Amino acid sequence: MGLVNSIFSRVEEKQKEAAVKNILFQLKLEKKKRDYMIATKMATTRDRVKWMTAFYLVMGGVSFGRMIHLRKFTPLPLNVVPFVLVPFLVAYQFDFAYGSKANRIDREARVILNEEEGHWFNEPMEIPVRLKPHYLELFEENVEVEKKIGGEKFKMPNHWAK
Repeated sequence: MGLVNSIFSRVEEKQKEAAVKNILFQLKLEKKKRDYMIATKMATTRDRVKWMTAFYLVMGGVSFGRMIHLRKFTPLPLNVVPFVLVPFLVAYQFDFAYGSKANRIDREARVILNEEEGHWFNEPMEIPVRLKPHYLELFEENVEVEKKIGGEKFKMPNHWAK
């Protein structure tokens, strides 16, 4: 009976260890997904700001050209705005549908995640106290594996918890 109990206790211990690792990997995965989603929203907003800036520069240029042509200082009438705005909106949607906007947004999101500092979502997450010893053990294992793979250029991942 002693041998069977020790085998069952080892199996039970391995199952608990696997369950804890699974929970930690799920936490890590959820954090990575959340961080990427936020970074993607930021990248999309940055792209929109660039398009809006271009629109207002074109509107300003058209207004300035109109003032020079008419030789008097009168603002551009509002009925002209749709003639400039609609092509910009169509070009914006066309760029997403047929252009490389999705790739640019993805590249910008990865830059936000990996190179920019100071964003609250890039900070390590806080994990429950009961999981910390298991987490530290798993973290060390992961760091060793990533160092072997990454060599000298290894950088600590920002998605790990503290």
